[in-house]
Amino acid sequence: MFDIFLSIIAPIFLIILLGGAYRAIKPVKIEAINQVNMDVFTPALIISALAKPFPSDMAFGPFLIAAAVIVLLPGLLTLPILKPLGWNLKTIVPPMMFRNSGNLGIPLLVFAFGPDILPIAIMLFLVENTLHFTLGMALIQGRINPLSLLKMPMIQATIIGLSLAYFQVDLPMWAMRFLELTGQVAIPLMLFTLGIRMLDIDLSAWRFGFIGAGWTLVTGIVAFLPIYFFFDLSDQQLNILLLFALLPPAVLNYLVAERFNIEPTKVATLVLFTNALCVLWMLPALSWVLAP
Repeated sequence: MFDIFLSIIAPIFLIILLGGAYRAIKPVKIEAINQVNMDVFTPALIISALAKPFPSDMAFGPFLIAAAVIVLLPGLLTLPILKPLGWNLKTIVPPMMFRNSGNLGIPLLVFAFGPDILPIAIMLFLVENTLHFTLGMALIQGRINPLSLLKMPMIQATIIGLSLAYFQVDLPMWAMRFLELTGQVAIPLMLFTLGIRMLDIDLSAWRFGFIGAGWTLVTGIVAFLPIYFFFDLSDQQLNILLLFALLPPAVLNYLVAERFNIEPTKVATLVLFTNALCVLWMLPALSWVLAP
């Protein structure tokens, strides 16, 4: 387990800590950085990853449906406990569903299963992100506008990448290397800005954050069970989806809560606690999926 920590978990959290340390020394406004990452570097990463051949044993229909189930089921599991615990649906349900599949999920899966898994990690990120910007925003705002997705550079990059793969278009070497080099900026920058954002979070709602972190783990495990028992997937697919189910809430939940004034302090504390504590269950989960 210690080897797994050093080779997989430690590099990820060291970059997050580096971002926090830099923020402690020097004030940083990360809005522009995040905007560039989402508009330039991440789309380049998506195109370069999706344009490559996918692992041959991946049956994408059932796999992506299973990923959507893992995203949605924690929200449904949370509904019955809202009233007994006095929780607000808009505060707790989105973070339970929309996990950190970008900042944390992509590097975690790539380090665990190798660089060939990058297109799969990207697809999981896109499933989660698409649901977040449709269903998630519908929960917050009470309406849904799927056409707005087409304006997002990440969705446009997905269409381009999948089209290149489907029509078997081989980009020139210089174009592919340009996309790969540009895309390589995205993941480290995601982790670095995650560390910066974490240092700005108010911890006054620590009790909500601690309980919510435990509930994140419970709902992730329960959401994975129907996938394990009822979906005809390979062992590798199941291992990938187990880690996907155990991811902590995405930082985007905090940004949305702040934007719409939906108890942002509680959401921020939940995001921070769960991202910090997830190493406690990710380590045994990684030991399980990587066991010979």
